[in-house]
Amino acid sequence: MPTWPLWAKHCLSLLLIGCGSNPRQSLEASSHSTPYKPSVIPSFFTRAAELLSNLNLEDLQVVSNLKHHLTPWKSHELKFLNPFKTFDTANTAPEVYQQLFADHRDAYNNFIPIFTDGSKSSFSTSFACVFINSTLSFQLNSSCSIFIAEITDILHALYQISSKPPDNYIIYSDSLNALESMTSLHHFSHPLTLNVLELHDRRMCRGFSVLFCSVPSHVGISGNEHTDNLAKSATNSLNSPVPLNDIQNI
Repeated sequence: MPTWPLWAKHCLSLLLIGCGSNPRQSLEASSHSTPYKPSVIPSFFTRAAELLSNLNLEDLQVVSNLKHHLTPWKSHELKFLNPFKTFDTANTAPEVYQQLFADHRDAYNNFIPIFTDGSKSSFSTSFACVFINSTLSFQLNSSCSIFIAEITDILHALYQISSKPPDNYIIYSDSLNALESMTSLHHFSHPLTLNVLELHDRRMCRGFSVLFCSVPSHVGISGNEHTDNLAKSATNSLNSPVPLNDIQNI
């Protein structure tokens, strides 16, 4: 069987995933089962299905666009707390960060803490959320970026508090990229960021008060360290929808 050059694999996988995001097109339906003959090159769709399997993309749930209902006449941009922004991690002892966080928690002791973290390795992408009395952790498709993991865990934190009575919450994340994506809303904003903003608006309308706060990673802040370990050891799979444009990095 002829082999595919790397550039062709990339282009083909994007094409096929794009087809998969259209419910009117079906790769499975196009891949007919025909008698195998060693001298016959398998059909395009048969080879394409094998390629997706080799790239671990066959079970990836892709959507062309994630819908949101943000109103254009209202500002949805969020500000996040960052009590550590004036400190340089390379020149600051972990004990200093730990004390700063303790002081921060004293100032916001009426806010229930939720820690979120994402993890990305050569073989897996995952995230975790740590609440006062519970935790959750999931693996995403390994082709997902670290940004998807970090923004998805914030989204799940907001989902989880929806079943609780209105209260004050503060969501901690060590991903500045995820937090900063929520501060400047524009046409090219990530679809998952828009979902976070929409869900945050809904919680606010129900009487919740939800703040976001940046925390440095790997400086001994217990909640962040615990969440990081949970994310790295996640075993349950979550086939969460991934926007089509995010597959550009496979």
